[in-house]
Amino acid sequence: MLQSRDGSEGTPGLITVERSITPKKNSPLAAVYSRQDNGKGGREIAISYLSDKNAIVTVMCNHRDSKYFDWTTTSTGSESSSGLAMARTNTTLRRFFLDTDCFVVQEVGGEVSRLGPIAMPKSPVAATVPLGTSDIHVFFLSADKALSSITFNGKVWIEEMPAIDGFASGPDINFAVAAWSDPSIIRVFYIDEHKVPGEWTFENGAWANTTRSLAQPLVNGIKAGSAVAASRSADGTGRYLEYFYATDGGHINYLSRTFASGDPFQLEFASFETQKGKGLSVHSIIGTTSGIVSGALAFIAYRKAPQQRAPCLWYKAIPIIEAAFAIERHKEPQIGFFVRIEALCVEVGDWTGLEPHLSTDPLHVSDPAGKMVQSAILGFPRMGELRDLKKATEASEDWGGKISKSDLLTEAKRLRLAHWKIQQAAGVDSIPSGDFALYDHVLNHIQDFGAVPPRYTKDGLDTVDQYFAMGRGHQKDGIDVPSLEMVKWFDSNYHYVKPTFQDNQTFSLAETPKVVSDFLEAKEAGIKTRPVIVGPVTFLHLGKADREQSVDPIDLLEKLLPVYEQLLAKLKEAGAETVQIDEPVLVFDLPAKSKNAFKPAYEKFASLGAKIPNLVLTTYFGDIVHNLEALPKDIYGVHVDLVRNPEQLDTVVGALGPKTVLSAGVVDGRNIWKTNFKRAIETVEAAIQKLGKDRVIAATSSSLLHTPHTLASEKKLDPEIADWFSFASEKAVEIAIIAKAVTEGPAAVREQLEANAKSMQARATSSRTNDPKVKERQSKITEQDYKRKNEFPARIEQQQKKLNLPLFPTTTIGSFPQTKEIRGYRNKLTKGEITAEQYDKYIEKEIQDNVKIQEELGLDVFVHGEPERNDMVQFFGERLDGYAFTTHAWVQSYGSRCVRPPIIVGDISRPAPMTVKESKYAVSVSSKPMKGMLTGPVTCLRWSFPRDDVHQSVQAEQLGLALRDEVIDLEKAGIDVIQIDEPALREGLPLRSGEERTKYLDWAVKAFRLSASGVEDATQIHSHFCYSEFQDFFYAIAALDADVLSIENSKSDAKLLKVFVDEAYPRHIGPGVYDIHSPRVPSEQEIKDRIAEMLQHLKPEQLWIDPDCGLKTRQWKETKEALINMVNAAKAFRAQYAK
Repeated sequence: MLQSRDGSEGTPGLITVERSITPKKNSPLAAVYSRQDNGKGGREIAISYLSDKNAIVTVMCNHRDSKYFDWTTTSTGSESSSGLAMARTNTTLRRFFLDTDCFVVQEVGGEVSRLGPIAMPKSPVAATVPLGTSDIHVFFLSADKALSSITFNGKVWIEEMPAIDGFASGPDINFAVAAWSDPSIIRVFYIDEHKVPGEWTFENGAWANTTRSLAQPLVNGIKAGSAVAASRSADGTGRYLEYFYATDGGHINYLSRTFASGDPFQLEFASFETQKGKGLSVHSIIGTTSGIVSGALAFIAYRKAPQQRAPCLWYKAIPIIEAAFAIERHKEPQIGFFVRIEALCVEVGDWTGLEPHLSTDPLHVSDPAGKMVQSAILGFPRMGELRDLKKATEASEDWGGKISKSDLLTEAKRLRLAHWKIQQAAGVDSIPSGDFALYDHVLNHIQDFGAVPPRYTKDGLDTVDQYFAMGRGHQKDGIDVPSLEMVKWFDSNYHYVKPTFQDNQTFSLAETPKVVSDFLEAKEAGIKTRPVIVGPVTFLHLGKADREQSVDPIDLLEKLLPVYEQLLAKLKEAGAETVQIDEPVLVFDLPAKSKNAFKPAYEKFASLGAKIPNLVLTTYFGDIVHNLEALPKDIYGVHVDLVRNPEQLDTVVGALGPKTVLSAGVVDGRNIWKTNFKRAIETVEAAIQKLGKDRVIAATSSSLLHTPHTLASEKKLDPEIADWFSFASEKAVEIAIIAKAVTEGPAAVREQLEANAKSMQARATSSRTNDPKVKERQSKITEQDYKRKNEFPARIEQQQKKLNLPLFPTTTIGSFPQTKEIRGYRNKLTKGEITAEQYDKYIEKEIQDNVKIQEELGLDVFVHGEPERNDMVQFFGERLDGYAFTTHAWVQSYGSRCVRPPIIVGDISRPAPMTVKESKYAVSVSSKPMKGMLTGPVTCLRWSFPRDDVHQSVQAEQLGLALRDEVIDLEKAGIDVIQIDEPALREGLPLRSGEERTKYLDWAVKAFRLSASGVEDATQIHSHFCYSEFQDFFYAIAALDADVLSIENSKSDAKLLKVFVDEAYPRHIGPGVYDIHSPRVPSEQEIKDRIAEMLQHLKPEQLWIDPDCGLKTRQWKETKEALINMVNAAKAFRAQYAK
C-alpha cells in the first residue's frame, strides 16, 4: 500500500492509495520534486521503483498546502536490470537505469536510448542536477569497479569527470549524489558492504576523499550496503546538504551540513525511530514489531529560509520516501511515504509516530577533519638511508675535521626534510618534528633547557662543541672534559645522555630551541608537523645528581615548569596545533614523588588553555594501568603502546577524560615484522566502538628510531623473507593504511589487506621457521646442563694454578680498533675481489699485531682483537642457522654508532664452529692467557630483531645450546679463559617488578648457564655487562655463576659497587676504569683515583682492571695511550698491596 504521513497540520493522517503494481523486493527507489508550479497550484512529486517483473513503475502526486493529491500509479513500459535514478530539468523528467546488456540508458517520455557506458552487472545508478543548471550527472559502477559517470551538458552526453578507481569491490554498495554550481561541487555519499560510510567530493576538476568531513561515528546497526539518499539546497545564507541512510533497527538516520562562504561546516546528527502506540495502522510499512530490514531510500527537498536561529534550526517540508519489507507484517513489499517538518528541532511538531533522537555526540563540530581516524608516527630514524648522518658527523670539525660545522648542519637539515617528505608521501597525518638529533634527543633538551653542567660552560665552547662535549667528551686546545653518563633508553638498545643536575640548578630556555626551529623548518617547506618533546617528569626522573651533589631531580619540577611553559608558548606562536609530550616513565613502578609530580605539572599546562598547543601525553614500552591516577583528565590526547600491552586498552579508555583522544599504538616501533593488519585494525576498531572515530588516532607503538630506514635498500634479501619485513618507511605506509581502513572501510584498502594476509600466511607456514631437530634437542635438556661441575671456590683454585695471574690483573673487554684497512679487506672479500685464503692470512697478521701490542703494553690476559668480526651479534648470526641478514638495515645505538641487527626468522642451531679457528691461532702466537670471545644468548637475542611468533625464552634457549657447543670446542682448542658477553641482560629486564620480571630472569639466567656450564673447572668463564644498574636484580647476576664479571662503571657512582659487598659476592669483578665511548684519554692519576674508589667497596683479590667496554670504535693512538695509563695504574696498586 502507498501511504502518506503528514505532520504539517499537527494531526497524524494516513492516506492509502490502492495500486495494482507490486514493488520488487529490495527494489531501488528514486524520487524528484518539481521546483516549478505544475499548473494545479502546487508542485509535482514523482516516485519510481521496479515491479516484481523489473518494470519501471512511477507514482505521481501533487503537493499543495502541505497535502498530497491526485495519486497515480503507472508503468513506464521500460525494464531495468538493476539500478534506477531520476532527474528533472525544467519540465523534463528523465529516468536512468541499466538494460539487460548492462548499458546505462535513459528514458524520456517513453523513449529509451543507450548513453554509451557499460556498467557492472547489478550496479546501482544515481543522478543529480547541480543547482542553478540544466546539467545532469549520472553515476554508476563500471566493470572495473570504479565509480564512473556521464554528464549531460544541456546538449550532448559526455564523459566529463574522471572515475574513482577502486571505489567498490562489487555491486553491494549504494551511493547518493548531490551537486551545486558556481562553483561546481559534487558530493557522493555511500555505505559499503563492510558497513562503513564514506564521501568523495569533486571540486576544481578532481576527486578527493572527504570521508573525514562526516560526523563520526554514525549510528550503530548501520546496514551493509545500506539504502542511502542525498539532498542539497542553497539560499542567500549558504548551502545545505543532507545524507540519509537506513539501519537494521528500524531507523532512518541523517547527517546534515550547513556551510556558508568562509564559515566552517556545521554538522547536525539525528535519528528517527518507529515508536509503538503512535497511531500506526497494521498497514504501516514501518512496522512496530520488525522495523526496517531492507529496502531503498530516497528523498527530495526544498528549503525555506530559517524561521529562527535558536534554540534550533527549522526547515520546511522535506518528504522522505521509504520502500521496505516488514518481515512479520507483510508478505509482499510495500511503499511508505512520510513527511518530515522542522527536522532539527525536537520540541516542535508532531512527528506522526516518528520521533527524532539526537545523538549524544556533539551537534556542532568546528573541525570536520577531526571526524576521522588520524594516523601518527611518534618519531623517525635519524641516520638516513645510507647512514648519512653518521658519515657527516664523524667527518665534522670536532671529529674527523673533513667538513665544517656549517656543512654538518646543512646535511642534517637535508635529512630532516627528506624524512618528513617520506612520511608525507605515505599519507601520515601527524608527522613528528623535533625528534631529530645530531647525537641524542635528550641531550637536545639538556642544552635547550640550560641544564648544562658548569664544566661544559666554563671554557666558552660554542654551541655545537658544547653539545658534542657532553655526548662524547672534549680533549682539545687545553680543554679536557669527559662526557656525561650514557644509559639505555628503557629496555631498548638505544642509549641516551643522562641529565645531570646541581644542587643550585637553574633552567633557562634557549633563544631558539631545536624543536621550534625544526617545526618552522618543516612549515617553511610546506609540511605540517607535530613537535615532539620529552615531558618534564620524564626529563627529571631519568636524570641524576652530579658528582658530589645531593639534589633529588624531581624536586626541580617547580623550577623547570616555567621553561616548558615558554617552550610550549613558542611552539603555539610558531603555529603548532598539537605537541607530542613524551612521558614514558609512566610505564615504570614510579616512586611516590615522581608519580605525584604529574598532577601539578599537567594542571599547570591545562591552566594555560589556548596559550599553548593541544598536548598528546605519550607513553610506550609498557602498560600504564598501574599509574592511571597520574593521568590528566583534561588533556587533549593520551598515547599507549598496544603492541607491547594490548590488554590495557579497555582500562585506559575507561580512565580517559570525556573529551580526551586515544592514540592507539598498533604498528610496532621496535621490530621489523610486517604489521598484522587484521589484528591492528581490530584493535583500533575496538577503541572506536568506545570513543568514536573523532577520538581515536592510529599510531606507531613508539618512535621508529629503533627500526631501519627502508626495506627498499635491501637488494640482496631473499624475496620470500623480505616479504615478511617492514622497516620505518614501510611502517609509515602501514599506519596510513590502517587509519584509512578504519575510516573509509576495508574496501578502500582491499588490495593491501589481501596482500598483508597472504604475507602472514606465507610466513606462518614456511619451512624456514621450524626445525624439528632443534626442538628435539631442547626437549632433552636436564637440570644438570645448567650447572658447573663445582662451586666457585674449587674452580678459582684450579684457575689460579693454571693462569698464574698477578693481583689486579689487567685485560680488555674484547675488541680492538676496527681500522679502515680492516673494513676494506672485509669489503673486498664480500665483493669477491680477494679469496678466502687471502683474507684469512690478513686476519692472522692482524691477530699477530694485536698480540704484540698487548705484550708491549704489559696486559695480563690477552684478546685476539676480533679483526674478523663485523659486529658482536651479526658475526655469530651469520654462522648460525635460523638467521637472516641485511646490507643497509642500520639502527642507531648511540651518537653516531650504528648497528645492523640480524633477524631471527626460524629455529636456531650451530652448523659448525664459529670462532675456534681465530682463537686457536691467537693462542699459538701468544705468551699470555688468551680469552675466547663470545656473545651470550640473551644479547644475541636482544640485539637481533627477534621472532614475534615464538616466545623469547624459546629463542634464548636455542642460542644457549648453540653457544654451549662453541664454548666446549674453544676449551678443546686450548682456550683457558672464555668470555660470554651479556651486555643486554639488563636491557631485557621487564620495566616493572613482578611475575613477568621474575620469569624473564629465570629463563635468561638459564640460557647463560646452559651456554657456559659444559666446561671443566679450570676454564675461567667471564661475562661483561654494559650500563647495568643491577642493584634491583643482583641475585640474578650472582646466579649466572660467572667466575669474573666486568661491568661498565667509569661514569657511574662507585657507590653502586656497594651491592657486591652487601650481598657478599664471592667471585671476581672488573668495574670499567675509563669510558671507551669517548676519544678522550684518561690520565694515569684519574684511573688510580677510580681504582681507589673501587677498593672502598671491593676486596683487592676480587678486582680486575679493564676498560668499560670493547675498543672497536676507537683509534689506535688514543687506545694505546689509555691502556698504558691503565696498566701503569694497576702496577702501582699491585706494588702498594705487595708491601
